[in-house]
Order: sequence, then structure tokens, then C-alpha cells
Amino acid sequence: MSFNALQAKTWRFNCIGDTDVLTLETLPVALPAAGEVLIQMKTIGLNRADVMFRRGTYIQKAVFPSRLGYEGAGIVLAVGEGVRQFSPGDAVSILPTDNLAKYGTYADKLLIPENF
Repeated sequence: MSFNALQAKTWRFNCIGDTDVLTLETLPVALPAAGEVLIQMKTIGLNRADVMFRRGTYIQKAVFPSRLGYEGAGIVLAVGEGVRQFSPGDAVSILPTDNLAKYGTYADKLLIPENF
């Protein structure tokens, strides 16, 4: 796999609302920095928290533009320096509860901290 000009298809929204506020965007993806893991997403969870987050009723508030997605699973594509827990090819599950707006799982590729 070539890592030149990596892009990810990512669901985002720019205002609170129903499903009509969601847009599928193609965004650049950086290579993993120290402590980061790049994941090829294979599946996502459909979680009530995602609906609440998009509607502005979840405990976390969206910061726009905001990603979406509370959980998912995929395959590690690459790891940054110092990552010891994962290697390319590993199957992983993800629960980015700390920052849904930044690390939402509704994407085909996701760059996240190792501890997620």
C-alpha cells in the first residue's frame, strides 16, 4: 500500500441537526506521528450517543466541523514511533470516548492515539 497523499472519506457535520446536516467529505490523512495509529476502518457501531451528539443533546458538545462515530473496528495500516501495543495488520476495536468531534469513527481511515 502506498502512503502518498492518503485520504479518508469521513462523515462530518457543521451544525446541530438531523441526518440532513451530515456530509461525506474526502479529507487528507497524515502518517502516524509518535504514539499514533492509522486504522483502515472495517465496521462502525450505530450508537444512540451518535444521534444525541449530532442533535446537541449528548454530554460532549460538537466543535465544528465535527466528525461522528462512537465506536468501530478495523485493521492497523501503520503505527508511529514508540507504538508498542499494535503492529500493521492487527485487528483492533476503537472507542474514542474522549473527543468524538476529532476522532469519530464514521470514516474509512482513522488516525488515533495508541491508547484508544
